[in-house]
Amino acid sequence: MGTLRKGKLSFDTPDAYRAWVVAQERRVALGLSGDRFVLTIEEQWSAEAREFYFKIVKWLSDLTGNTRLEMHGILKTRFNDGLSITGLSRDEFNDYTDEVIVFAAEQGLAVPEPNRGHRVDGDGLERPR
Repeated sequence: MGTLRKGKLSFDTPDAYRAWVVAQERRVALGLSGDRFVLTIEEQWSAEAREFYFKIVKWLSDLTGNTRLEMHGILKTRFNDGLSITGLSRDEFNDYTDEVIVFAAEQGLAVPEPNRGHRVDGDGLERPR
């Protein structure tokens, strides 16, 4: 459904958003409208940003001996209150990734700038594009 976090309402899917809008329209039709609100729709982070983040997760998991899934969970717990990163806006995801990069540096991992010349496949191996 939806999540209210730091004063921002986000929805897991477009259908969840549509269901919420219908519910609000019903409230207005019944005269039950209350406080006003402003809905801002933000573009979610790109596939390239996601790929770069999971490349860092792989490097950290290799460094620490954790699986990629465990490392991703550790990072979510440390930097996103254990919540899924799926609902983060582009700016929130960029901030989250910046925190992960600093954490990686503290672990002795120098994270290079995103390399658009490579991709990480589902098996975590880098391959030329």
